[in-house]
Amino acid sequence: MNKLKSSTTKWLVVAIAFTFVMAACAKKEIKGPQGDPGTPGGGGNASISLSTVFQITSLQWKADTPSVSLKVSVNSTLLTKNVVERGAVKVYIQMGSSWAELPYDSGDLFMQYAFQEGSLTLNYINIEGGFPAAPATANYRMVILSESARPSKTLKSQGTDMAIG
Repeated sequence: MNKLKSSTTKWLVVAIAFTFVMAACAKKEIKGPQGDPGTPGGGGNASISLSTVFQITSLQWKADTPSVSLKVSVNSTLLTKNVVERGAVKVYIQMGSSWAELPYDSGDLFMQYAFQEGSLTLNYINIEGGFPAAPATANYRMVILSESARPSKTLKSQGTDMAIG
């Protein structure tokens, strides 16, 4: 009985010590005085400068032999040196009435994109290996985000500067 009482006492002392140690480690937040409000910020450093929608048919996808994928190249004058060096490009695929951002996957199939000056490339890959069947005809949207000192509230749509090859 003494042994049980001694063991219980030791555990009780350890539990109390642990509680004090944990309470001492708790972060105590001390708030300083409220500062003056700052000036309202700008709209960020990126704005949508251009957006274009284009269609790719299932017949336009071509085998990319070294990487065992299907590929489509889209030439565009919208992809300037300035966009490549200072901006960003986002690409979306239309699925029904909504848009899904690339990269996009569905099971073992994966679609991604890359861009360079004057050209956007879409790749369609079967991650299990082998060439996938060409995707169905679909609309794609390319959105160009360019560095800007002031936010742009307008969205320009261009449709005549795309050449799919």
